[in-house]
Amino acid sequence: MTWLVWRQHRWVIVGITAAFVALSSVFLIAGTTGNGSILVWGGTVIGGFPGFLRSFEEVNNGFAPLPLLVGVLAGAPLLAGELEHGTHRYSWTQGVSRNRWLTTTTSMTGAAVAVLSATYAAVHTWWYGPYAAQGGWFMIASQGSLALPAACVFTFALGTASGALLGRVVPAMATVVIGHLAVLVVERTLVRRHHLLGASPDFWTYQAIQLGLYAGLAACCFAVSFLAVRNKFS
Repeated sequence: MTWLVWRQHRWVIVGITAAFVALSSVFLIAGTTGNGSILVWGGTVIGGFPGFLRSFEEVNNGFAPLPLLVGVLAGAPLLAGELEHGTHRYSWTQGVSRNRWLTTTTSMTGAAVAVLSATYAAVHTWWYGPYAAQGGWFMIASQGSLALPAACVFTFALGTASGALLGRVVPAMATVVIGHLAVLVVERTLVRRHHLLGASPDFWTYQAIQLGLYAGLAACCFAVSFLAVRNKFS
């Protein structure tokens, strides 16, 4: 079963790996070569702390869609693609239970998402450390080592749940976009607005809040996936 899932979804896993390794390498090289205060973005080189800090929020926003892209490109097509094209029937007719099929399919790609996004977020946080005294940790609130991996796992789980419920790739992708944006609105209006940021302790407390929020939502989405597959196709 593991080999079959790898054959079916290997390009998604390879793509996720390549993307996060490339992003991690950029910040790792910048930090280890002493060029951390030089940022190239859109063809413009910004040097030194003042210019860097003025532009960092804009640059950071450029990486903000990472969780959404994970959900749309990796999560939504994972189950919806199999259900839409009927390839899931091959596994089910080989004596593989629905729960085992779903567990193996989601765990392989989901583990890759969790590990790679956590690695990228850790490198990104490490690279930003020297600038925290000037710009504050708040600037990487959504890219922190706890928040980003949790958000990526959530959008991935949301994509799998949408795919299991709808059984079609495009509607599942649209559901991920709407669901992710809705959670962002709630998180930024109800949680971030009422939590003072800027100092390191506040930043990590906020990271823990985001981790708990996204982990809980991801668990609910995975539960929905199992219920949908079990009840819809029983």
